[in-house]
Amino acid sequence: MNVHIGAYKDTRLIYSAETTAAFVHDSTSGSDLLYGKEKVVYGAAGYQGIEKRPEMKGIGIGHLISMTSVKR
Repeated sequence: MNVHIGAYKDTRLIYSAETTAAFVHDSTSGSDLLYGKEKVVYGAAGYQGIEKRPEMKGIGIGHLISMTSVKR
């Protein structure tokens, strides 16, 4: 299972959450996390290509997606 969250950048308060099966690509739930007033979306490497998804086209949001996974 994966948990995807939408949170405010400054306060870090969570405003949306979505769970998916592990085999579902991260970018498929990206648009479900939006509430409509975002100007920029930040995401982990799993969200690469989200700006190319049909539901994300033409909504005027900038995408800042990490290019590599963080190793711990």
